[in-house]
Amino acid sequence: MILANKLLDGLTADYSCIFSSQISSKTGKLITIYKHENVSATADFGLSLSVGPLIYALAVVDYQGWLSDYQTFFDSQRNKLTRNNFALGFTASDFILYSVVDNDREFNSSIYHKIKSDLEGAINLAYNK
Repeated sequence: MILANKLLDGLTADYSCIFSSQISSKTGKLITIYKHENVSATADFGLSLSVGPLIYALAVVDYQGWLSDYQTFFDSQRNKLTRNNFALGFTASDFILYSVVDNDREFNSSIYHKIKSDLEGAINLAYNK
């Protein structure tokens, strides 16, 4: 079942359910997507009686050359965030800056600059805990 632009303009919700009588398994999945001019967000809910709900969420914001995103994964059975990522970037006509933090363990950052038409430079830094 899919609902698009019914509750809110730009919001789509999709629900699917699977029942397997041989192993008595019931699972469902609810996927929500919201898209706007400068924002995109997704939330997926995995619904299972044996594992418990799993929640995946992602949001991206874009504004005047700045780009930011956040991604998380929550395991309700363990009551724990199992993934936690953040990124921030800026783009201009001759310059790009991008930084990422993955799961509070990996840090990456890069900078690119087009100095003139035949000369470009870039630096990439990475750190792992």
